[in-house]
Formats: sequence, C-alpha cells, structure tokens
Amino acid sequence: MGFRSTCIRTECEIFACPCTYVNAMNDLLKRNGYRFVIDRFRHFESVRAGNETVFVSNWRNIGVAPSYNTRALTYRLRSENRIILLTSSVDIRTWLPGSFEVTDSLTIPSDLAAGSYHLDLALLDRAGTEPTTVPLPPLFLGISGCMADGWYNISEITVIR
Repeated sequence: MGFRSTCIRTECEIFACPCTYVNAMNDLLKRNGYRFVIDRFRHFESVRAGNETVFVSNWRNIGVAPSYNTRALTYRLRSENRIILLTSSVDIRTWLPGSFEVTDSLTIPSDLAAGSYHLDLALLDRAGTEPTTVPLPPLFLGISGCMADGWYNISEITVIR
C-alpha cells in the first residue's frame, strides 16, 4: 500500500508544496518510524499433523525506529475447509532498524486433515481488555502480495497423517 500525494497550492505561498518534493516526501513517510520487510522464509515442505515444524524468516526493519506497540507474528494455514492460526513468541518491539532472523518451532494440531495448505503470515494486533478494544487490522509490510484481509501468502505446506 503506497502513499498517494497531491500537490496543493494555496493562496499563501508559505504553505505551497513544490511538486518536485512530492517523491522525496513519500520516501520520508515510508522510512519514518518502522517498516518491516521479510526477505526470506524457510520451512519444511511437509509436516505430520501433531508434530512440531520450524519456520525461519529473515527480516529487516528499514525504518528508523522499532514498533512501540505489541503485535503478534502469526502464521495461518489455510485450506478451503479450515483455517489454523499459529502464533510466534517473538516480541516485535525488539525489532530495531537493521536485519534479524526469527526461528519459530510450532506444533501443528493433531486433528488437522492431510492436504495442501496456503501458508500466510501477518503481524496482528491484540484486542485490549481494559478498556475492551477491537484489534486493529494487520500491519502492512514493506513487501508486495498483501491480500484483501491484510495477510501475506508466502508459501504452501503439506500436512501428512
């Protein structure tokens, strides 16, 4: 999701936005704060239901600050019949500008049917409890491929019994 900028001319020249600065301002807005990019994602092609599997991802924060809000790195196994969410224990507030690797060992539910699943990921907000709040939409990453629900389809995985 990119920013759309419009050059606005006002009667007072002090507030005028020279169109030559629009691209530079867009770049600044993208780098201000945090901006997470996933460069590489590795996993086993198949996993037995009820067993643990490992997801290894290489990330970069190309912004200038960490996220100050708690978000959950969440993986989704998705088929036409079922959706399973698996949540990482990583704290994204520690993702300072630079590169880092995340390794997650997660258990596939034992009752998951054999078959091929889309493997999606998202950085999800958690609902508040005091006061009760609705979770925000998933965080947009600095990569292409965001689906309409805010998740990113990154691979396929086969579950065997």
